[in-house]
Amino acid sequence: MNNVPLIIPTPCGYQFAQQIYKHLVKTYLPRRKQTGKGVWVATEMIVFADTDQMTKILHHIRGCDAYIIADMQSAATILPTETIDDRPPSHRISMQHDNYTVYHDDKELAVSPRKVSVPRNFDMLLSVIDATRNAVKENGRITVVLPFFPSSRQDRRGGRFSLDLKRRCVALEKAGADHILTIDVHNESAVENAFEERTGLDNLYARHSVLMFLHANRDMQNAYFASPDASAFKRNLHYAEEFEVGVGFLYKHRTKPNVVEKVLGFGGSKEDIIGKDIYMVDDMIDTAGTIIQAAYYLRECGAKSVRIIATHAVFSPPALRRLDAAHEKHIIQEVIVTNSITHPSDVAAKPWLTIVDVAKYFAKAIDRLNNGESISALLEDEEE
Repeated sequence: MNNVPLIIPTPCGYQFAQQIYKHLVKTYLPRRKQTGKGVWVATEMIVFADTDQMTKILHHIRGCDAYIIADMQSAATILPTETIDDRPPSHRISMQHDNYTVYHDDKELAVSPRKVSVPRNFDMLLSVIDATRNAVKENGRITVVLPFFPSSRQDRRGGRFSLDLKRRCVALEKAGADHILTIDVHNESAVENAFEERTGLDNLYARHSVLMFLHANRDMQNAYFASPDASAFKRNLHYAEEFEVGVGFLYKHRTKPNVVEKVLGFGGSKEDIIGKDIYMVDDMIDTAGTIIQAAYYLRECGAKSVRIIATHAVFSPPALRRLDAAHEKHIIQEVIVTNSITHPSDVAAKPWLTIVDVAKYFAKAIDRLNNGESISALLEDEEE
């Protein structure tokens, strides 16, 4: 294998894995005088009529280092839309780097991209990890690439609630994961502490890619960064310092998850907002309630325009409807997100949505990990 990183996709991570593969083969492997031969590991997932499943690794990879790609929140997982004789078919999902095919016996099934539940995606990921561990044996190392870490907000136990982050982390360990590579995880220390054994965590920062995009594509002279709440202030401060512009924060009252009662005020001088192009930076957009209320408030305070920057475009209902309406009313001008979550083409084509690629950043991190080099150096490295 010439020490090349092995890319192993899951059904939910197939499209993100393709992008990582492309960047590795085009940019990073040639720098080490390596080729893409053997990098993509073809897999086959067999799904039975009762929806149970098992995974087969189709290449010999004993003793190799593997990178399993999974997009837990993907709204564009490619799965069959046909049934055979009105019954759910057992089928084979074959994943080559240039072809994703679903068969029932020898018949190729029609497929379509659609949203699959996070528990279902996670179960498929565990199946792929287990098959990979069996294939690489004890001398191989498995890194699970999770652009969006599942259950990262369920990091505190209260009352009789479950602690889902802990459960996910333990399951990844037991399945055979040695290392996790993610980006802008909601609570990095909580995730690190949720693992019980030796599983390591590297958390990349999307600002590496987003800042390069802003420098190249947006006029930031009239910018002002307004954190949508106090917890995201440090994120906004990084951006404000980069462009040498002002920064402030909004404070609000939240009664329960995904519900914001009202924006109470602005931690800064309201005069600083007037006539400014406001940027609000957060780690994710879920239902978009918080961020849109903040945008309304900023526009009422005299902001010239409002743009939102977020790493993870979760877009749980009714986020898209809310963002469409806010854009039509000129409350928000643009939403800048990364491709940490894959969306179907109709969402990606929204006039207010700009998607910044972080797959190249992940490819660079994988290249460094695979060669025993520092990941922390990526945070200061502006070279792509």
